[in-house]
Amino acid sequence: MRAYEGLVAALRNAGRGEDEDCEAQIQAAVALGRLGDSRASRPLISVLSQSIDRSGNIAPFVIDALVKLRAEEALPTLRSLRNHWNHDVRVSVERALKTLVAGDD
Repeated sequence: MRAYEGLVAALRNAGRGEDEDCEAQIQAAVALGRLGDSRASRPLISVLSQSIDRSGNIAPFVIDALVKLRAEEALPTLRSLRNHWNHDVRVSVERALKTLVAGDD
């Protein structure tokens, strides 16, 4: 449980615009996806919604973590990002939608 809480704290507290903060946020998102705790869906969706306009660099990692968690509750947020300005985000979104809607790996 401590690992989960620490990772969520890192996810929420990082990403203030500094390269190191973005890297910490990316690492936290990746680790939360690997941890497989479904509670992580909500903070990941929140970060995705809040940071998407600032940074297209973090979003693909957050999206990947949501897919690993099979977070169908992320579908509305993912659908809203289909026309994002960042190509990598759009590709990640389409891949995630195909996986989550089809139920494939």
